Amino acid sequence: MPDPDQPELDLPQRVAHYFEQGAVTLLFDARHGGNSGLPARMDSHIVRVDLADADDFCEIGKTHLRVTFLDQAVATEAWLAWDAAFYLRGRAAADRMEAHLVPARVPACFEPHRIANVERALNQMGLGRGQPSGVEWNFSVNPAMLAEDADRSGWCAVKQLAVQQAVQGQAGRAVLLIDTSAGDVRAPAGFIQGAHAEWQVGVAPPWAGMAYGAHALVWREQQGSNTLEFVIPWSRIGAVQDPANGRGWFWPGDLPDAARGALQNLQDIWPVLQRQVGVPLAPPPPPPREHLRVAGLSPPRPDSKHRALYRLLRLGTTVVLVDTRVPGCRLPPTLPGRVWLLMVPLNLPNLDPQARLDDDGLMAVIPDHDGKIAPIAVPWRAMFLMAAAGGLSVNVWEEDYPDEVVQALHVLSAAQSRKDVAPDSYTIFDRDPNGDGLGMSLEADAQGQFALHVSQPVSKLQAPPGSPPGTQARALLELAFSLPPPTSH
Repeated sequence: MPDPDQPELDLPQRVAHYFEQGAVTLLFDARHGGNSGLPARMDSHIVRVDLADADDFCEIGKTHLRVTFLDQAVATEAWLAWDAAFYLRGRAAADRMEAHLVPARVPACFEPHRIANVERALNQMGLGRGQPSGVEWNFSVNPAMLAEDADRSGWCAVKQLAVQQAVQGQAGRAVLLIDTSAGDVRAPAGFIQGAHAEWQVGVAPPWAGMAYGAHALVWREQQGSNTLEFVIPWSRIGAVQDPANGRGWFWPGDLPDAARGALQNLQDIWPVLQRQVGVPLAPPPPPPREHLRVAGLSPPRPDSKHRALYRLLRLGTTVVLVDTRVPGCRLPPTLPGRVWLLMVPLNLPNLDPQARLDDDGLMAVIPDHDGKIAPIAVPWRAMFLMAAAGGLSVNVWEEDYPDEVVQALHVLSAAQSRKDVAPDSYTIFDRDPNGDGLGMSLEADAQGQFALHVSQPVSKLQAPPGSPPGTQARALLELAFSLPPPTSH
């Protein structure tokens, strides 16, 4: 979580240091007078720059960061002033990510609650402590709440009761803010990735049982064929909230350090506050006065697939589309024989990264259609699209498109050229009746833009209540990628 009270950083030096370990993400005030080279039509408040390493289309200067980006498919250079940078995230060590927020540089577009709204925006961009669609924790308190004659009818002193009320509330689930620093929180491998966590628990699937014990909250989740168990001592739960209405409670003395820091700065009331239990959460602060617009600068596609995939893996979770019919592809026997195209997810949060790149291609482990870990080997020739999991930084190799994708592009392109035929969609592959295999379709809009929609099973789920015997339910990974129009030849 960014620390708004830390001293101002030497940003160029810090960026260079982070490049030694991995990727860097920066946010700049797009309307700062020191910037130059940005598109004149750019009507955005914020510029986001994701860089894989120091050789990746950038140059670190004393006063500016020079970046090369694609402006309408043309490589263009822009100079972003360090004085305009207000957020920086990078890896200080192989196992430690750092994030820095410079409060004095947060743009005015985040008003009226500048710091609260920038943290909200960071969560939405996947850069903050919370999840993009997660709840917001507002621990606002004032002396009147702690006065001797204050009304405490909305407080909930018993933590077990507070959690149970939130779980059974409007959303049917609750979000817990948990201190994991003591090492006594038990969770499956990969779920604990820092000194605090934010986990959901509920009464409907995939949750499969919950126990309110004397010393700990215990629940199980069903993930494919695996049962995951969580054991959370009550003393490690710092806050709980019903995400449907924002109601909840917090326990100041049990909050993780990252959440407790702002309260400890309230020196006049902290000695009293830390002894309180079940303090109601305050409503979230109002959003910015105007809708925030964020522009990302996409770098040119690297010269080789090897370099392109290396770059994306340093940036985070990555997907690769593969034509498995190309000689040299080796797939696990657990995948159905009908898998002609495959979406390969890499750097998944709860899966140990085992991707290996060499001159021949990619070797990795992925979840198969039943959620089990399976090894694969893919030659470079078989890969025709690589992208960040959010659909950004899409790199395509038109010369390696499968014939089915080429046909779909030409069919929709021809439809657009005929004024009596509206742009339409084209189904490239349907999953089979059992839900196995990859589904793929192409859509075109009136502006001549094409979007490739892909869905693929990643695990089994429990069939919905009342389903006929033998019904199979599967969780799908669904993503969309932009494609350039087809070439004339």
